Amino acid sequence: MAYVKKGYASKPLEWVTNEKGCHLVTSHRKDKQGYIKITRSVHNVRQHWQLHRYVYTQKHGEIPKGLVIMHSCDEPSCINLDHLSMGTVAENVADRDRKGRRRNGSNKEKKHM
Repeated sequence: MAYVKKGYASKPLEWVTNEKGCHLVTSHRKDKQGYIKITRSVHNVRQHWQLHRYVYTQKHGEIPKGLVIMHSCDEPSCINLDHLSMGTVAENVADRDRKGRRRNGSNKEKKHM
């Protein structure tokens, strides 16, 4: 079991693995977009992180300014490093469009009546 700092106390990081191999976090609440948020102290400065970005930096180092961490699985709460890769915003948008995803997470076209 891994631990993630939350404020001054550590909270155990727990996840389940789904059929796609995603490590879906169950121990922390999701935001409206489905991402897990944490707070870490870095050089005595409290910083807010999306958990998948934090996990990625722990393995691969700092994420250069202007780049994003993309989920190949399209699961915002997934922290499986095999599903995370660095890319540009344009690459992330192209991935979204290629897969037919929408901002609200829907894969379905909206019908006009």
